[in-house]
Amino acid sequence: MRRLLLPTLSGVLYFLSWIGFGVWPLAFVCFIPLLWSLREATPRRALWLGAWMGFVTHLGGYTWLIHLLTVFAYAPLPLAVLGYLLVCAGQGLLFGAVALVLVWVGRRTRWPAAALLPLSLVAVEFAFPLLFQSYTGVALMPLLPLVQIADLGGVLMLSALQALVNGALFDALESYRMGRATPWGAMSASLIGLLGSGGYGYWQLNRIQALEQAAPKVTVGLAQPDVGEAELHDNPNASVRALREQTAELQVRGAQLVIWPEVGFNTRLIRSGDSDGSAITGGIPAAVIAGVLRADGQNLWNSALMIDEKGRTGDHYDKIQLLAFGEYIPGGDWFPKLYEWSPLASHLARGTSTAALRWRSWRFATFICYED
Repeated sequence: MRRLLLPTLSGVLYFLSWIGFGVWPLAFVCFIPLLWSLREATPRRALWLGAWMGFVTHLGGYTWLIHLLTVFAYAPLPLAVLGYLLVCAGQGLLFGAVALVLVWVGRRTRWPAAALLPLSLVAVEFAFPLLFQSYTGVALMPLLPLVQIADLGGVLMLSALQALVNGALFDALESYRMGRATPWGAMSASLIGLLGSGGYGYWQLNRIQALEQAAPKVTVGLAQPDVGEAELHDNPNASVRALREQTAELQVRGAQLVIWPEVGFNTRLIRSGDSDGSAITGGIPAAVIAGVLRADGQNLWNSALMIDEKGRTGDHYDKIQLLAFGEYIPGGDWFPKLYEWSPLASHLARGTSTAALRWRSWRFATFICYED
């Protein structure tokens, strides 16, 4: 049990630093207890110590899974809790893999943690299969200047920066404890990483702000019906009626374009070749990006559909990253019987294109729900 105290502390610090809690300073120290526990660990023990940290991390960060499974999948509470624990254990293995790589490579190279941790974390986060995609560096989200480096290498750049600081601090603490010289190289690298990222971020934010201020504008309205599942079951038209009423109001208030939510239009399927968008919007003279279910033969997509102010349909975007157990069942393409056993899960097709939606001179990059 004593061996698990340090990985447990790392797991708690990690989920407190992450989305939902947002205590971001902890992101720069959350790996230090785990690194300390790995100092004399064998690769096998490292795997289990890291996996335990990952399990604790997900226990704190993924409690919403119980709500998801009980409310949307109608799972009994014991089954929902079991599913939550299994996901926590499965996704937590990512950190077991990180710890294993750290120890295995560290024994062969004797590199400092400031080099080992970023390389190990980024490599594993890039390759490890996850049911719900999550990245360590997302904890830095509140620090807008720092997160701009994702322009250069995606969210894994943020994970690398966070790991660099954790590793350098661990190297400094270990050197102090062992009476060795201060690792000025590691400390300098972490400081340069933070200052360089922040400097780039401030420059990029100012540049984008200037572009936004000089750019032509369009007035956009957001419609949100707030109709619950129970009410929708009793009155299937409630959501569409609310969206049309709000769109008409927004258009009167000056909105040129109105955005509807995911599958906001839910009373019928939109077939390929259907060009009458006014049947969706109710003839309101405003351009709309509508959330619809789009069908072609046996294929069904969760889509965003462009409808112009004259009621003509245009480009569509089909959701690519589908929500497991809600929009598809993992392994269901190989074992279709799974959909018969779980009829509440939809069987949607994945989109294949990220092409922008076009309207007038504008182009709109699109993501739907889980894809953000």
